[in-house]
Amino acid sequence: MINDQLLGYVKRQLSLNVSREVITNNLKSQGWTDADLSEVFAAIAPAPATAPVTATAPSSVPLSPAQPVQTNFSEPAHHSKTKKIFSIIVVLVLLLAAGAGTYAYYTGYFVSLPTIFTESISNSKNITSAKYDISLDIDLSELQALNSAPNPSGIDFKKFNFSASGASDISNIENPKLSSILSLTMGSILASAELRVLDKTFYGQITKIPDFGNLPVPLTLSAYQNKWFSLSFKPGDIDKLKALDQSFQIDSNNFTNQLTPEQRDHLLKLFQDANLMKTTKRLNPETVDGESSYHFSFDFDRDATISFAQSVYDYLNTLSVDKNIPKLPPFNSIIVSELLDNIKNFNGEIWIGRNDKLIHKLSVSFGIQPSLAKNEQIKTKMVIVYSDYNKPVSVVAPEGSTSLNDLLLVSFSSARQKGKEAALKSVISNMGRDAELFYERSVNQSYSGLCAFFYSKNAKKDIEDKYGGTGFVCKDSPTKYAIGVKLSPNSGNWCLDSTGANKSTTTLPSSTVCPQ
Repeated sequence: MINDQLLGYVKRQLSLNVSREVITNNLKSQGWTDADLSEVFAAIAPAPATAPVTATAPSSVPLSPAQPVQTNFSEPAHHSKTKKIFSIIVVLVLLLAAGAGTYAYYTGYFVSLPTIFTESISNSKNITSAKYDISLDIDLSELQALNSAPNPSGIDFKKFNFSASGASDISNIENPKLSSILSLTMGSILASAELRVLDKTFYGQITKIPDFGNLPVPLTLSAYQNKWFSLSFKPGDIDKLKALDQSFQIDSNNFTNQLTPEQRDHLLKLFQDANLMKTTKRLNPETVDGESSYHFSFDFDRDATISFAQSVYDYLNTLSVDKNIPKLPPFNSIIVSELLDNIKNFNGEIWIGRNDKLIHKLSVSFGIQPSLAKNEQIKTKMVIVYSDYNKPVSVVAPEGSTSLNDLLLVSFSSARQKGKEAALKSVISNMGRDAELFYERSVNQSYSGLCAFFYSKNAKKDIEDKYGGTGFVCKDSPTKYAIGVKLSPNSGNWCLDSTGANKSTTTLPSSTVCPQ
């Protein structure tokens, strides 16, 4: 008895142009009888006269019409080839997909610059040390005013390069470390220096004194080449300098240092959210100091830049109220816009590590057009390379450095003393004017009693206590007077009298006339 499975198989084989004889032999080998085969072919189509069914012996396992049959139908050879071709196509598609995925990962095709840059800024908060290499080129050759100006020195001031390379470590924010080599090139002029920071002390030396062409090099400057100098910013040293001169101000409680971590994070978030960069092109990745990096070219977003400046301004003004700091002047977006108008031909490139998501290289070039009415620009290019993030930085204090603290102490002490002496001379001069008023207002137009008047006004106490003068002397008579004071233990005396003398003297006055 035929079933749907048998019927479907025969139909499928006939649709594939398999001959009836082949189908019959295949089915007989599986135990189907001539009657079953005649029935199934009759159900599909009348049997052709030229293809009689030849009886063959049943299989070794006799089958009854009611017995379920497990059929093992054989597929034709060309159908097997079709399956192989399909399998090959599937493999090729998978390989192409894998290749496309690898290419997309390699090139950063699905990576957005604003997104990865934001992630980079966020990751930078965890940076405690790094090496850096900075190069800045400035070209002034288009400025006609500079080209037409006389240049007796023979020095080319039109192009110069500044570079700095080294390493910094802020793992201990209270005691940062830094080591840097600085150089400046301007035409044939070359100058270089080395800077180190360690234990709250700056160390520096000039390693190359520039040759100023036709201009002579000061001998005092050449004497400092390859000699280390140090300046300590330890609390004790700062207190000494402040005590000597109030103009020496290093305020660790300035506005930026007063910001809380939350406020600093908010300012950072304003920068992250600003999206100042606009991707102009996705470039092939490059390896920067061993770090495979995504590579983009970018332009800055003008509107986003103005908006960012406004948001920072508003936030800082809010903080200034809390910290009793005067508000910033009104924000003028027009001025900011005009400044941006002066920036021409901006081109930026950035390399961000694929693994660490940190900036490994940044290149920016642009022109500054001082006057929009003149077609001339100051061309600028800056390249920064970062490497060895969070690796140990070793900085050693140089031996035999000369302390600038001692020189500053002497300098400030001298300046302070000169200031006091100038103040003393001014006070004495004012006393001369007071003496003339005293003379005019007296009954007999006399200087008699002038010194008593000054003493009653505590002039001697003010001169000695406020300005450091000593040995105050005042002599008067009806027609004359003389006032003198010793400026300091190491300085001379100053004397004023009624004849108009107002001068330095070797001794204090002993009469109503200043000594010669």
